[in-house]
Amino acid sequence: MKTIYFIWILLLCGLCSTATAQLWLPDTVGCDCQLVRHLGYTLAYDECHEQARWVAYVLTKERVNGEVPRKGNDRFIPDTTVATGSATPWDYSGSNYSRGHLAPAADMKWSVQAMRESFLMSNISPQTSEFNDGIWQRAEKLVRRWAEEYDSIYVITGPVLEYDLPQFVGRAGNKISIPRLFYKVVYDPVRHVGIALLIEHRNFKRPLHSFAVTIDQIEQATGINFFPGIDNEESIESTLNTSQWIW
Repeated sequence: MKTIYFIWILLLCGLCSTATAQLWLPDTVGCDCQLVRHLGYTLAYDECHEQARWVAYVLTKERVNGEVPRKGNDRFIPDTTVATGSATPWDYSGSNYSRGHLAPAADMKWSVQAMRESFLMSNISPQTSEFNDGIWQRAEKLVRRWAEEYDSIYVITGPVLEYDLPQFVGRAGNKISIPRLFYKVVYDPVRHVGIALLIEHRNFKRPLHSFAVTIDQIEQATGINFFPGIDNEESIESTLNTSQWIW
C-alpha cells in the first residue's frame, strides 16, 4: 500500500509540474503555427516564414554552468518533428545570412541532447553576422547573467514576423523571411517581475538597457500573448523598471 501511495504522489507531482510549465507558455491562438517540443525548449513554428515565432525555455543557474561542450554537438540539421518540414542548413548557404540561434547553444550546456537540439533548424532565424556576433550575442550573455543572479528565469525569444518581410529562396527551395526586429522576453517567477528587449536587426554599440521595453510592447509588435497563465499578468507586462535587473 505504501508503494502504491508513493507512486500516486509522484504522478500528482508530475502532473502539477507539467501544468505549471504550461502556464507561462505563450498563447498560440490565432497563430497558424505548429507547437514543437524538444528537451530544452518549446517553439511555435511558422511555415509561412520558415522559422519559429517564439522559442520558450527555462534557464537556471545550474544550467548556465553546465559542462557539455559545443564542439562535436554543433551540427545544423533539419527538424524532422516539424510536420510541414523546417528550413534546412543548405537554404542558408550563399545567402549572406548567418544561422542565428533563438535559444542559444550556450544555454543548453546542461545536456548533450539539449545542446544538439539547439542546432535544429526550427531554432534558427536568418541574421547578419554583425548582428549575430554583436548585440544579439550580448543580449544572450545578459540573459545568462540574469539566470545566474536570480537562479531561475523563463525566457521567450524570437523574431518579429510581419506579413511584408523580405525573403530569400534557399538552395533547398524554402522561402525564408528576413526579420527586421528580434526580441527577448524574460520573467522571474520568484520576484514576479518581467522585462523585454526589442532590437532592430542591425548591430549596435549602445548599452542593452536602452533596448528595454514592456512585455506589452512585444505583444503589440508580435500579436503573441505572453505568460497568459501567471498571476498579475497585466501589471507585470505593462511595467518597465530597469532598476529591477542587473545590467
